[in-house]
Amino acid sequence: MTLLPVVGLDRLTDDAVRVVFGVPAGERDVFRYAPGQHVTVRVELGGTEARRAYSLCAAPFGDGVGADAATLSIAVKELGPGGFGEIAAAKLGVGDLVEVLPPAGRFVLQTGPEHVGIVAGSGVTPVLAMAEVALARGDRFTLIYGNRTASSVMFLEELADLKDRYPERLMVLHVLSREPREAALLTGRIDAERLPELLDAAAPGPEARYYLCGPMAMVDTAKEVLAGRGVGRGQVHFELFHAEDAPPPAAYAETAKVLADGDVDVTVTLGGRRTQLAMSKDDDSVLAAVLKARPDTPYSCTGGVCGTCRAKIVTGEVAMAHDYALEPEEKAEGFVLACQSRPLTSTVELDFDA
Repeated sequence: MTLLPVVGLDRLTDDAVRVVFGVPAGERDVFRYAPGQHVTVRVELGGTEARRAYSLCAAPFGDGVGADAATLSIAVKELGPGGFGEIAAAKLGVGDLVEVLPPAGRFVLQTGPEHVGIVAGSGVTPVLAMAEVALARGDRFTLIYGNRTASSVMFLEELADLKDRYPERLMVLHVLSREPREAALLTGRIDAERLPELLDAAAPGPEARYYLCGPMAMVDTAKEVLAGRGVGRGQVHFELFHAEDAPPPAAYAETAKVLADGDVDVTVTLGGRRTQLAMSKDDDSVLAAVLKARPDTPYSCTGGVCGTCRAKIVTGEVAMAHDYALEPEEKAEGFVLACQSRPLTSTVELDFDA
């Protein structure tokens, strides 16, 4: 974690604020990022540590597109009392210092001449950074953006500015679920019925890359619609901002039996250093056990959504309660989410540096 100063604050909507951090000269290499990545902020709330991942919502600094000054911008929504959203909206001020982890995440802009973002609500934040960079390098970008009402649309002015700058290569389709629009196509939810019509209106080419970001139901629907239209899985990239509760797989229940037999030997590689520790039946996850010995272990949401605690199994086997942040290819290669993992064998070794 690095303490970064707040250098800017501005209201985006009634329940969202943009927070801009300054990056000291000595930390700039650490905080360089690809459009689409996120950072994790850490705060103390009532004596308890709280972490939250936020996508970086502007083009990276120093790439000829982003800000001249070295800054990181995140958009924070108020999700209720007691969270970082409340702090950012009501208590944070310019000059305050906030602990921030280096950028992470694999939901990033790909190479190619055409891109389509399908997002809802605050899911626009990483895709806005992607659009800025893609358009600046000469690509075409379509944004299908769902919100409840016009007043809840984040980055409305920024999108209008991009449209003015790149009128031939940027298409933005604002879809409102609780406010009628002149076009029936743009009134309602981005669902299995409306999305094909929206895609027909955008008319993306066969090689377009797709970026899905928002709640799980919308992302799953979009993946199914795109698959039905013949879009290759390798062309579709996604990130969840919220996942509905679902029962863990049957194998997850077996972990209780393994831990009931005694402590499990866990070895982790992190930052080039190996650490051995014991995981007991009282530890909710491999991550919980590892944090006792290695508090520098990266994590954020602890819900299997952000992927910050991704690691590769070297030896042994684990079962995950949820694996939302992993692609099928990653799971096949042995990657797991430590926050969702419990052991199926008496010894487990994980590599966080893989």
